[in-house]
Amino acid sequence: YEWTTGLSGDRARTLDIAVDEAERAVELDPELPYAQATLGWALLWVGDHARALAATERSVRLAPNDADILIWRAFCLSWCGCAIEATNLLETAFRLNPHVPALYYLARGQNYFVMEAFDSAIDVLRQGTMKFPVFIPSYLYLAASLALSGQMDEAANVSASIHRLSPNYSANASGFLVAWKYPADGDRMKRGLNLAGVV
Repeated sequence: YEWTTGLSGDRARTLDIAVDEAERAVELDPELPYAQATLGWALLWVGDHARALAATERSVRLAPNDADILIWRAFCLSWCGCAIEATNLLETAFRLNPHVPALYYLARGQNYFVMEAFDSAIDVLRQGTMKFPVFIPSYLYLAASLALSGQMDEAANVSASIHRLSPNYSANASGFLVAWKYPADGDRMKRGLNLAGVV
């Protein structure tokens, strides 16, 4: 949490600690699904995609009906370019959890973004920003999706909303641009954010 939100003064060290602690948790109890999911999440940020996929797959095997576990796995799949597989998990997670939090809308929007289904991404992310108006990551994908679909005025409005919510916000510092397995996916996100005026 400290790493993804930028609250840490030494982000590299914080991420190393996160991986170490998650590995220790798995060592202590390899049957704990949240330990596996957290390990996968941390490994994703350090670019160890193969181990991240393996850990999140184990977490789903241990807790196939836990909506949060499915969302973490879906995120991992999306960042690794496996959007079709992630789609099924996202649908199940939305069905299982009647009180969908902000992260779920982000996960679904990101997955549509990876598939370049920008209209669908925009629909989902708009819902997310309406229900959770201070959750900045959803605005990032919304701005990029709008820009890449040619809706520049709306993209600029979303960019302005981001800067109103957090005047010093930097997408480059947030971590949301570093986890992609395939450079083309990361480049698409950067291009969209640049067009929208976010980065």
